[in-house]
Amino acid sequence: SAEAYYYLGNALLAQNKSGEAVVSFEKALRLRPGLAEAHCNLGDALQKQGNLTEAEGHYREALRLKPGFAQAHINLGITLQRLEKLDEAVEHFKLVLRFNPRAAEVHYHLGNVLVEQDKDSEAEICFREAVRLRPDFALAQNNLGMALHARHQFEQAIACYRTAIALDPGVAGIYNNLGITLYAQGRHETAVEQYRKAVEVDPGSSFIEVDGLR
Repeated sequence: SAEAYYYLGNALLAQNKSGEAVVSFEKALRLRPGLAEAHCNLGDALQKQGNLTEAEGHYREALRLKPGFAQAHINLGITLQRLEKLDEAVEHFKLVLRFNPRAAEVHYHLGNVLVEQDKDSEAEICFREAVRLRPDFALAQNNLGMALHARHQFEQAIACYRTAIALDPGVAGIYNNLGITLYAQGRHETAVEQYRKAVEVDPGSSFIEVDGLR
């Protein structure tokens, strides 16, 4: 049945078997083309494979079938951001927040798009709201730090990075961002310590040059 293929697809997607998940969701949709959730989750599987344009199409179909489908709006917004359709991505995130203003994840995603649009003060507001709603949201703390750095509010940025590290010490990029801000303050030796920590946490990653934020 369509439902059986749908649930199988969900299980495969949870196991990061996106190729097999695509096949299952497509079988579900052949049996029941109007299953909005299958279109949305097929979009997720395609996005994981890097097939962004196809993913966009399935999210749009999910929303045509079920206009109030919040997760489809969110996932479409993320895909549009990756496709550099930033204005439309903002519209989808704001639509979700109109109905669910306490969605910390959506404030975070909206903030990320606003950063790409060079709207750092607006992005800062979004990241602040994300961490107010979810104080343990390490990535939002990190991105708030980045927005503050962009506005040369270095001490506040450092406080955000240190909070993010306390919440999730296993993210190398946060140490790197802390190092960048310390370097911008002229605290070069302390900055180098943070770069070393970043490499210790993830030796295989390449990191940002010390004279640039993003």
